[in-house]
Amino acid sequence: LNRIKVREISDDVVVHMTNQMNRLSKRMQAKLKCCACLGPCFDTEILRKAIRETDFNINSFLESSLEDGFFQHIVDDRYKWAHDQVQQAAYELIPFASRES
Repeated sequence: LNRIKVREISDDVVVHMTNQMNRLSKRMQAKLKCCACLGPCFDTEILRKAIRETDFNINSFLESSLEDGFFQHIVDDRYKWAHDQVQQAAYELIPFASRES
């Protein structure tokens, strides 16, 4: 019974975070989806290479994501998702057909 309750809470967190992310601009959502594919931790250099936009303001994106509680700053140029469920919520924004198996 406790495992069922924990699973329901986890699912609720993902749904809540996905709904919160759906309120963001499409551009911000696209960057969060990209970050979700980078794994639980990433650095700014990898993020820059993954985004590949010439006008991408990485500092603005990270600052906004930190304020929204999506990421935590680890050290120097390294970041991690605030929680694995937050990463999962961003991944859920990717259409199922577009996900890698």
